Amino acid sequence: MKKKILPNLSLALKPNTDGNAMLQALEGSPKASEVPAEVRSPAQVPNDLTSPREVAPFDPRRMGPDDLKVGVVYDLPLSMLVRSDNNARVFYKPGEVEEMAENLSTKGQKVAAIGYVRDNAVVIIDGQKRFNACTLGKMPTLKVYIQEQPESAIDEYETSRYINTERSTQTPFDDAIRWSKFLDEKLYASQDELAKRLKTNAPAVSKTLGLNRIPMPLRRMMADEPQTSTLAVAYEISNIFTGLNDSNAEELEAIGEEVIKAVIKKGLGRMQTIELVRSKMEGKKTRVRGDTVQVKFGEHRGDLKVVPSRGEFSLSFKGLKEDEIEELKRRVEAVLAGQLTM
Repeated sequence: MKKKILPNLSLALKPNTDGNAMLQALEGSPKASEVPAEVRSPAQVPNDLTSPREVAPFDPRRMGPDDLKVGVVYDLPLSMLVRSDNNARVFYKPGEVEEMAENLSTKGQKVAAIGYVRDNAVVIIDGQKRFNACTLGKMPTLKVYIQEQPESAIDEYETSRYINTERSTQTPFDDAIRWSKFLDEKLYASQDELAKRLKTNAPAVSKTLGLNRIPMPLRRMMADEPQTSTLAVAYEISNIFTGLNDSNAEELEAIGEEVIKAVIKKGLGRMQTIELVRSKMEGKKTRVRGDTVQVKFGEHRGDLKVVPSRGEFSLSFKGLKEDEIEELKRRVEAVLAGQLTM
């Protein structure tokens, strides 16, 4: 049996023992007897984030990924690096990446990323924000600590998640996407197995997966704000989309956006959010709905929507070619200019 690879936390990652405190407070921690023996336990993490580390020489003209040694830090060209598909984080705020790029350009990289060699490249397990920042800032290289390749995609994900939760950068939205993926691929046999391996509980897993009901643009909006990034509040907002379908998608998205903005602006908690969602959903039947008519342009069908009470008039098509867009634009402008009759 292969030895399980634990994340190398000697690379200066600061501990945060309250990383899962919200989930534990919401649903209660799993009992010790419910956690299998193979689950990794929290490691001691050094507090010093600025300890200098020797960087081994790397000449891209004479060396490649196969020349890299496990346990060594190298300054590697970005062209050699790839992002892990199993990284625990999915959502990154543009502002934090820009700030990271500025810090790296002015102060240099003080903490190495973590990666492993696979298919003539180095896969970044931890440090994707630094990787993104280097790409944004047009920096040619990234310092990377090389570790053994994880035994499986699940081991790779759990290593990344362990590191992120220690730093409190993980959000329920990240978990929702990754957990759904791994369950669909049967890498976790069940939600119960996932809960035990990640030291959480079945109700928390179920609620987290429920966040995937929220349309992606709204999830990104929520992930950017601390108030809407907690599972307690985010789950209540997700209940807006329980009956989501093609006919009510636009209406529910509008309600969701109103609720999210109100929660952020007023700093609402879980119970207040529950009440706000209830009132919005009860009032949705009285909302003004527009009239939508299907129209045709060439071989394409589109929607003409009119909401008189709001003064809204919109025409939309999908799948048009560039020349078709130009022709439709010309015709609409001609009608509005009074050169043609409607």
